[in-house]
Amino acid sequence: SDYCQTLRTGLDANAALLELAEKLLLVAKYEAGEPSPDPAVLDLRELTLGVVAQMEPLARERGVTLEAHLQESARVLGQRGELRRAVQNVLENAVKFSPPGGTVRLSLGSQDGQAELQVSDEGPGLNASTERQLYQRFRGRGPVADLGAAQLNQSGLGRSGMGGTGLGLYLTQQVMAAHNGEVRYSRTQSARTVFSLCLPLLDSA
Repeated sequence: SDYCQTLRTGLDANAALLELAEKLLLVAKYEAGEPSPDPAVLDLRELTLGVVAQMEPLARERGVTLEAHLQESARVLGQRGELRRAVQNVLENAVKFSPPGGTVRLSLGSQDGQAELQVSDEGPGLNASTERQLYQRFRGRGPVADLGAAQLNQSGLGRSGMGGTGLGLYLTQQVMAAHNGEVRYSRTQSARTVFSLCLPLLDSA
């Protein structure tokens, strides 16, 4: 009914505002140099699977399949809420920029004492200008210059509920740096966009 639709729209808007407020508070904390509470030992695999479960309904709504290949655990030291936010930001972007019928793949591996979570999608890559501004506030990942209006409309970019704030990747970089890690962007030969979150393993024995 119209009433139910109006209620659903209002709830979605409230959720979006709460998420934006959470991002702004975290950005303010990092920029003010405020210390985080004592870190805890976390399993990056378990944390990521929780984010995947949270994002499944949104992915289904957009016709995007999530494939999580997370066979091995990866123990890291960090703030659960902050690392969860970083993983969610990257996965949310992947779903947002994937075309209907696309597949988002997650993989977790380790090398040289580092855990590496890769999130790849079939969305458009970045032009040189966008890539240079990728981790700036209110910039982030956006449609490439050669993405036509028809493709943009088909992909659903800019719809309410999936519009970007330009804070996600900036915040992700801040979170990773605070955890002695980094976020990397790459483009594969098979035309997949890849964002990698790299963190020091708690033990690499």
